[in-house]
Amino acid sequence: MTFRITLAAPDIGPAEITAVAKVLRSGRLSLGPAGREFEQLLAEFCGAKSALAVSSGTAGLTLCLRCLGIGPGDEVLTVALTAMGTANAIAATGADPVFADIDPVTLNIDPGNAADAITQHTRAIVVVHLFGRPAPLDSIQELANRHDLIIIEDACEALGSYYDDRHVGTFGRAGVFGFYANKVITTGEGGAIISNDPGLIERCRALSNQGRIDMGDRFLTDDSGFNFRLSELHAALGLTQLRRLPDLLARRQQIAHRYSVRLSRTDGLVLPDLDPPGRRVSRFAFCVRLDNSFNAADRDYVTKELSGRGIQCGHYFPPVHLTGFFGQSGRYTRGDLPHTEAVAERIFALPFHTLLSNNDVDEVTSALDSILRALRSRRCQNT
Repeated sequence: MTFRITLAAPDIGPAEITAVAKVLRSGRLSLGPAGREFEQLLAEFCGAKSALAVSSGTAGLTLCLRCLGIGPGDEVLTVALTAMGTANAIAATGADPVFADIDPVTLNIDPGNAADAITQHTRAIVVVHLFGRPAPLDSIQELANRHDLIIIEDACEALGSYYDDRHVGTFGRAGVFGFYANKVITTGEGGAIISNDPGLIERCRALSNQGRIDMGDRFLTDDSGFNFRLSELHAALGLTQLRRLPDLLARRQQIAHRYSVRLSRTDGLVLPDLDPPGRRVSRFAFCVRLDNSFNAADRDYVTKELSGRGIQCGHYFPPVHLTGFFGQSGRYTRGDLPHTEAVAERIFALPFHTLLSNNDVDEVTSALDSILRALRSRRCQNT
């Protein structure tokens, strides 16, 4: 289906095209200067000591877990309201993801529920900053210190987000970003790790390059590894996007504010909190949810109606503990994570990217308000 107003779109301009063309003309397409400059600029922006560009956010999480010694027999706490890559990275190490429930207001991990899920096998917490909103890092750090757990931040949706004036990704042993085409900045496909432990970054660098350690004129293989490298083409694109980041963030904030104002009087919707105290939110997506008077079928009806009007929406995110491989494991059943499940059944993403016009936002909000009024009227007639 072709949509007039798309869910997401990369903001690519002449500077990005010029940067990629320059790499093509150079003949150096991998492990070159663009990648190292991208890493340096990213680390500086986030206030971290080191950074490593990799092929995806999932690859970054996998490298961090592996290099921190997580493996078979270990359990790693995380949430089920997240992209599948969070849990896939944990499973790729041989460890077991253990899902804690969320706070139904912030949609981030509930520290109390996480505490109840800790066992003698728990080794780490992968903290997800969902949709760019920082998770409760003070409470998570206290929990981790009490139980001697490693913190890794899944900040794939949160480049530009701050918790108490400190960039997310710098609170744990490492933070991971994603740069897929729908993110705040994009490298096409790609991701990055940041850390204040340069040794960890260098171990991840070796493992991302088939386990090879650069010895100058030769390479030594110290461990089995992966090809998780980011090409110079992708890095050049990301470098140009990173230089534009303040403007991209500002436009996203303007669009989010317009959505919030326009939808503030629409009955039956729960809107995201744009300015939570002590947080600065970099908006990856603008997700709204129907209140508890509606159900999953109502959500599906609303998004289908929007699609019929040429407006693309997304279901962010199906609950991982009930989905695919993890849902078939038998470890979880419906009702185990009530807040996660209730939110996942009612939440959906509206079109959100810097190329949206104010008229686009107005059209989306008017259509959504009209559809919800019709849905409520239909329900009243059936009661």
